[in-house]
Amino acid sequence: PTTRVLYYSHYFAGNRGMFAERCQKSNAPWYQRLVWYTPLANGIMDVMAKSFGLDDAAQLAAGRRRLDEAATEIEAMVGKPPLTLTPMDDGGPTAAAIAVAALFRPVVVPTKPAPPSLQAECARWQQRKIGQFCLAVYNTFPYPPGIMT
Repeated sequence: PTTRVLYYSHYFAGNRGMFAERCQKSNAPWYQRLVWYTPLANGIMDVMAKSFGLDDAAQLAAGRRRLDEAATEIEAMVGKPPLTLTPMDDGGPTAAAIAVAALFRPVVVPTKPAPPSLQAECARWQQRKIGQFCLAVYNTFPYPPGIMT
């Protein structure tokens, strides 16, 4: 989705090394991280940039506009069934609430370390009604400390 493209656009802007460094330090098994230490890493990042359109400013602007329009529509539904924080029978949020929170997570909760531009974008989304809703959904789950980073 567009949220993931916007997320990657911050890592790929200017210095792609930060993305490779993040992949090298991930919690993935060593054999999955190994590729980020080889010349293949640049090829992988080139394919990602091309497939996501990360080097096309017009495409990124159009994606941001579409996401903003979609968020505005969803914000009008927040608080009404099924996008409520009213617990279901098992005490958790509705499936629709979880789905919306999952789709917006890349632009609501920055990964760490995150480029300053991504931190700023996430701060902007956190101020919106959709961001507040997503943060509230995330807080309904008993995650261990640090899992949401």
